[in-house]
Amino acid sequence: HFQGVCQVVDRLLEIVHPNRIYMGQKDYQQCQVVQRLLHLTNRDQLEMITVPTIREEDGLAMSSRNMRLNNSQRAKAPALYKTLVLAKASIQLHPLTEIKQKAVAALTAEGFAVDYFEIADATALLPSTDSSQKLVALVAASLDDIRLIDNLPLN
Repeated sequence: HFQGVCQVVDRLLEIVHPNRIYMGQKDYQQCQVVQRLLHLTNRDQLEMITVPTIREEDGLAMSSRNMRLNNSQRAKAPALYKTLVLAKASIQLHPLTEIKQKAVAALTAEGFAVDYFEIADATALLPSTDSSQKLVALVAASLDDIRLIDNLPLN
């Protein structure tokens, strides 16, 4: 997936030559991959602006996929963000492995099929167990056939 994103972004930048590129924080991993692409292709002068995630009133990250949710799924979907918020509140209180386990259990109890709930180094995106690092919580989970993603910087 990210290789395809890089190919498309690289080609677009070859054609357009912008001064800035705007990326939505909702797909945090994609933002980091594109930032790395800019560095590797000597486009460090190109300013990448990460736009904050826009959320519904109940915290669900806005996405075109939300329109596919039926009423029952839509009622469950905000649990994704609530779980991220609970992880952030727990960051100094519990080991990161315990936070991840509790998050997966909570989402599973809400009816999600969890692809991953990871606490990672905010830049390298590698899993981390060190709460003193700059961290981000990343989640991908499905309600039936609808896959939702979200993230939250933790510190």
